[in-house]
Amino acid sequence: MEALIVPMVNVPLADIDQARSEGFANPAEAAALRNLDSVGQSIYPNWEGRGFSGHFIYRTNVLGMNGANILYMEKPCNELAIDRAQYAGGGADL
Repeated sequence: MEALIVPMVNVPLADIDQARSEGFANPAEAAALRNLDSVGQSIYPNWEGRGFSGHFIYRTNVLGMNGANILYMEKPCNELAIDRAQYAGGGADL
């Protein structure tokens, strides 16, 4: 398996609000996973078809306060990272 390297993922407040309205248990992580898919698709031609296992950093700016988190995730081949996000009522685990 080829090593995939992804840059830091930015997560604006609007993306967190959208994930909250979609019912995700952790809207910030769900927004980060969705944005990871966007970054991955812009770097790797077949992002969905590739597996990814590792850490990535996402940065937020909420009401003028900056924050950063490191997430570990395992994205199987033929899935998007957002498919691993957990909904408030249950669903997939990270």
